[in-house]
Amino acid sequence: MLNTIFNFLLGRGKSHSIPRHVPHALYGAVVAQARLPALFENHRLPDTYNGRFDVMLLHLFLLSHRLKGEDAKSHELSQQVFDLFLDDMDRTMREQGVGDVSVPKRLKKMSRAFYGRIGAYEAALDQENAAELADSLNRNIYVKSPDEAAATGLANYMIACKHHLSRIAREAFMRGELSWPNVGEESAG
Repeated sequence: MLNTIFNFLLGRGKSHSIPRHVPHALYGAVVAQARLPALFENHRLPDTYNGRFDVMLLHLFLLSHRLKGEDAKSHELSQQVFDLFLDDMDRTMREQGVGDVSVPKRLKKMSRAFYGRIGAYEAALDQENAAELADSLNRNIYVKSPDEAAATGLANYMIACKHHLSRIAREAFMRGELSWPNVGEESAG
């Protein structure tokens, strides 16, 4: 029993059927896309800590949305990418001097924010309802200064990402290959 607990705490109880480099490569592609200056400029995204956090969650959601329903291994890969995000946030907070007691509470809050975004975006993205997506984006990302035009542009970007990611074969994701549409080509779908 004690050995099982130690294995779980050390991450040894996890499946290792996905090579370690694969989720790292996908997470790197998510981070790179979420940091594109053109994305912030074109969609008037708030270039703040919270704004950058929300843009990361948006791209993690898009990847997770693409991988959902494929199979158990795809779900596992999606979870591993999200776990890397949480590890990254943990490291960043500790480097910024956030106390050991506060970090788990903040990570829990970040996880809730992610799953809340999934609930807010999922149905609208499935239906490709840009107006509903824009409304959710105004409530979640443009919360301090709602911007209908920017939110609609970002909603169209999300729909373009959905189409782009749907054209990537599952096997490519399993090799750690991920690309995104060019920012500004949202109307191309």
